[in-house]
Amino acid sequence: MVSEAAEEDDLAGKKNIAPYWRVIGEKGELNEKFPLGMEGQAQRLEAEGVRIEAKKRSGKLVVIDFEKKLIKLSDMIFHLLVLKVQNVCFEIINHVS
Repeated sequence: MVSEAAEEDDLAGKKNIAPYWRVIGEKGELNEKFPLGMEGQAQRLEAEGVRIEAKKRSGKLVVIDFEKKLIKLSDMIFHLLVLKVQNVCFEIINHVS
């Protein structure tokens, strides 16, 4: 699992680890199955400025206003394609000159 590998990398002192803690449920709920549990996920998110609260009935931790922080997959794909085109153009320019 990516989350377990990321935690192993973190313990090994690696700086560039997969930010698995940013993955939340469709209603903003945190994942109790992550290596550090919901509390650990909440700590990592709060360190990045994300606000967390406990649901009144279940007590589960959720991201406040998570809808405002969502990234549309179509937007992400568009930006990745733009970056790819820019890189190809850069390689062509460097190859020609």
